[in-house]
Amino acid sequence: MTKGYAEKEIRKHICQLLMLLVKAPSNYSVVPFHHSHRVTPPMLNLGLTDYWKAGTWYQVCVGSSRSECTRAMRVIQEALNNLVMTTPALFWLFLLFEEIQPCTEAANRGHVWIHTAPGYQALWEEYYVDEAIPQLDDKNKRSLSIKAGPSGQGGDSDGEQ
Repeated sequence: MTKGYAEKEIRKHICQLLMLLVKAPSNYSVVPFHHSHRVTPPMLNLGLTDYWKAGTWYQVCVGSSRSECTRAMRVIQEALNNLVMTTPALFWLFLLFEEIQPCTEAANRGHVWIHTAPGYQALWEEYYVDEAIPQLDDKNKRSLSIKAGPSGQGGDSDGEQ
């Protein structure tokens, strides 16, 4: 699987889950708000550059000139408070999404990542350590070493993964 394909799949799953959790607003305005330009139907913010905004519905201006309308946006329904951090499936998807992103300063400038969230470490330990690592019976016990963090490479101490 390529990084591009993985990112596409993660985006798709984030979108599907958000659509289930946060319904599209049924009462929204089509009244222009920027230079009398038409506006789009409601659009869902996936929160891929700022997880706090995941689940926000907004509209943008559809002007005659793309450059003049790139920032004309109107929020029509705010995201639920702390949606990503309180939804385990979303939390996992955002961790996966962050894991495959470039680790350069330029690529990450302006992004608000899940691993910088208050309470991230406790949730990561709860979801990953307590739930994701299989419980082994006495006969099959092996020593596990786990590095905390979104880039942690957990695996068997004998080198297998």
